[in-house]
Amino acid sequence: MRVLLYVFCIAFLTGCDTSKWERIKGVGIDDEPKSIDPIYFQNPDNGVVGGYILVKGNAHRGYDGMESIPLLYVTKNGGHNWEKVSLQSNLRGRITYVYLNSDTLICVMEDSTIVLSVDRGKTNDYIKSDHEYQFFKQRYFAFNRYQISNPIIELYNVQYSIKEIYENEFSTVVVCRGPETLVDYYFVSFDNRKSWKYLQKDYGNVRKKFLYKDMYLFSYDYPFGLSRLKLK
Repeated sequence: MRVLLYVFCIAFLTGCDTSKWERIKGVGIDDEPKSIDPIYFQNPDNGVVGGYILVKGNAHRGYDGMESIPLLYVTKNGGHNWEKVSLQSNLRGRITYVYLNSDTLICVMEDSTIVLSVDRGKTNDYIKSDHEYQFFKQRYFAFNRYQISNPIIELYNVQYSIKEIYENEFSTVVVCRGPETLVDYYFVSFDNRKSWKYLQKDYGNVRKKFLYKDMYLFSYDYPFGLSRLKLK
C-alpha cells in the first residue's frame, strides 16, 4: 500500500509537462520521516525551514504517547545544502513560524516559546513569554499569507474558490480550487490584483509557502526537497 501511495505521489509531482516548479533535492536533511512546513527566504539563497519528527514518548518524563521533536534547517545556497540547527535536547513541540535575516534566526514554537540566534543557530536563546510572542508574531511573522475575505474569484471565464493568498509589495499569488478535484490552480498579479496571469495547476497540498518579491513562491516538499515556482 505504501509503495502504491508513493508511486501515486510521484505521478502527481511529475505528471504536469508544463510545470514551472523547480525542484532542488539538496543534502543535509536526512530521509528519516518528518514534517517540514514553515518556510522563509531572505533572498533566493538564504533560507530556513522548520518542522518536527514524532518519537515515542519517555514514560519517565510523563509522556506515554508520541512526542513532537522540533527541527530547524538553514541554507546559504538556495536549498542545495542544508545545515541542521542544534536546539535544546528537552525542547518539545512543533515549530510554527520561522524568520532569517543574514545570520539572525528567529523561530516560534506552538507553545509560544521563541528561539533567537544571531549566528545562524550555533548558539540560541529561549524566551517563553506571551508578550514577547505577540511582539515577534506582529513584527516578523505577519507577512505573506492572508486571510480570505472573498473566497470566489473569476479568472479566464472560470469561477475559482480561493484557497490561499500570498502577497507582498511586488506581487500577489492566489492558490485556488477549480474544476478538477485534488488540484490547485496558481495565478499571479503584478499590479495590485488588477490583472492576473495563469501560472499552472498542480496537485493539492496544505504546506505553507513563502512569496519572495515578484520572483518565486517557495515551498519545501518532503522528501523531494525545496521547490520554487518561478513567477515570471
